[in-house]
Amino acid sequence: MRRNLTAHSSLWKIQPLLSMQNNIDNPESNILVGLWRMTDSEFISDVESDCVKLEENMPDAVSCEKTPPADEAVAPPAKPAKPQRLASLDALRGFDMFWIIGGGTLFAAVAAYFESSFPFLQEKVIPQMTHVQWHGFVLHDLIFPLFIFLAGVSVSFSLSRRAEKQISKKKVLFQAAKRALLLIILGCVYNGMLNFPGWGNIRYGSVLGHIGIAYFFAAVIYLFADLRHRVIWTVGILLGYYAALRFITVPGGAMGNITMNGNVASYIDRFFLPGRLLYKGVHDPEGVFNAIPAVASCLLGALTGDFLRNEKIHQLKKAGGMLIAGIAALLLARLWHSGFHFHEGFFNPFIIPTDESVIGNALSFPINKNLWTSSFVLHTAGWGLILFSVFYFFIDICKLRWTAYFFIVIGANPIAIYMAQRLVNFNAIKNNLFGGFIKWCPAEYQAIVGSVCFILTWWLILLFCYRKKIFLKV
Repeated sequence: MRRNLTAHSSLWKIQPLLSMQNNIDNPESNILVGLWRMTDSEFISDVESDCVKLEENMPDAVSCEKTPPADEAVAPPAKPAKPQRLASLDALRGFDMFWIIGGGTLFAAVAAYFESSFPFLQEKVIPQMTHVQWHGFVLHDLIFPLFIFLAGVSVSFSLSRRAEKQISKKKVLFQAAKRALLLIILGCVYNGMLNFPGWGNIRYGSVLGHIGIAYFFAAVIYLFADLRHRVIWTVGILLGYYAALRFITVPGGAMGNITMNGNVASYIDRFFLPGRLLYKGVHDPEGVFNAIPAVASCLLGALTGDFLRNEKIHQLKKAGGMLIAGIAALLLARLWHSGFHFHEGFFNPFIIPTDESVIGNALSFPINKNLWTSSFVLHTAGWGLILFSVFYFFIDICKLRWTAYFFIVIGANPIAIYMAQRLVNFNAIKNNLFGGFIKWCPAEYQAIVGSVCFILTWWLILLFCYRKKIFLKV
């Protein structure tokens, strides 16, 4: 009986306390809380003592905590944290676009300045800043395929997130088709379509159109094929394209002819692609048929994205795996280029020999950007994997994101950069902002300073867009 009295005497003391503590966040309860705090410490001590006794003597079902009324609103569960972007992916995309906004010009200016002291810079560096004419490879040829490879990595991340959100495949396909169509239209605008030189004089093949087509078909394959079949599709495209160019004979040509005039890709462009072809009316490097191996470039990026999304693999193993895979892809590309035999300078990744003694046999499939050969796909994917492994290690593993901020700002707006270089006179902006400073510099430094100021002009505009969240998306 005494136990029950103690319990009841405690409960009437505790109830106001619990009620006021429950409503502590309610502004209207502040007065009551104030009055409660004015109560003497002996009363509070008594309540706490009785509460301890209750907990010791009452059954487990009884608690000193107040149960909220049934009709009291329950706070909804917190939304899951938004997944963090892969900073290394944004940074590497920015590094790729850096060469479009003046990186090549800057390196050429530096090489010219040090030419007398280091002649090899002029001999080795300058040629890397211009495209090769046909067979072969220089680093400037990496810009375009690297972007498609990184687009493939994004395919893996974006489509997997849509699958988690249970967005229908029909809707995803519609979005991919719309994006591809917009890129094709933007590519035609870039080529001067709005000047309307006449339907027969418009160049319909374009870099952006190539990206759109590769992205769309890679997205289709990614949606409807599992990992094993994605690999099969990639290998099948590479081998099928090799077979087509090496074993299909075009009218007036010979089997295996991969010259600009005689190859099957150029023949299909002349037959099916309307408008103007870029090279002498006989070939377009962004034509119809050579868009097929570009799909494989995008799929290789998607496979890399799948590898990075695998949470069972440690980050260091991911970086190491990409590095090893990149080196293997480079070696395989060099073997295919030379017809699977070793030659002098085979292990030099910067020199691709193109003489007949190297590429003259039937098994050879020369590295060729204009034809987007299968060996070119492997070669550029190898470089992409190596670069990605380095960026991933330092930015995402070592958490040195601040070191990549310069490139992240650039990489956030790649389509805007590509279009603006044709539509906006950045040289005029640079001269208005920095022309006086450049003239003030000694003559021997003006080329370097001018290149730096040109890049800075771009970067300040891109930084403004980045801060204001102004992005050109399709």
